[in-house]
Amino acid sequence: MAQRLLPGNRPPSTWQVFRSDMLALLTWVRGRFKAFSDWWARSWDGLMNWFFVLDYQGARRRKKFLFISFFGLWIGMALLFHPIHWGVYSIQYIILNTFFAYDIVRHMMLILLGFWLTYLLATVYLDDIFSLNEFSVAGRFIR
Repeated sequence: MAQRLLPGNRPPSTWQVFRSDMLALLTWVRGRFKAFSDWWARSWDGLMNWFFVLDYQGARRRKKFLFISFFGLWIGMALLFHPIHWGVYSIQYIILNTFFAYDIVRHMMLILLGFWLTYLLATVYLDDIFSLNEFSVAGRFIR
């Protein structure tokens, strides 16, 4: 291994060697982080373009996502706020008191109200933009 020499043929101090090695390491890490950051940005853009594509398949994909999210939230809230005690009660009692408890149904009805109001506002918006003069046509287009 060749020894590093400073001008004047002096060997570098320990601090100078450490500093140059750290700068080399930081340069290498920055390059790798930049590559990872670029890959992450491209992947994220690809995922968003795939999810929000403006065609029939994209609309079906978003609708499925909404339904799965809604029922996942319902199940998650029910199990979080009303844990199941297996073996103590019958299955009908567990289902009714876990998934259809008053506080869970109340929260889910509020979320459904938000979806319904969004749907109505979207139909009004489409009716206004395309001058349809009929909310039912805009509503069928959104569904």
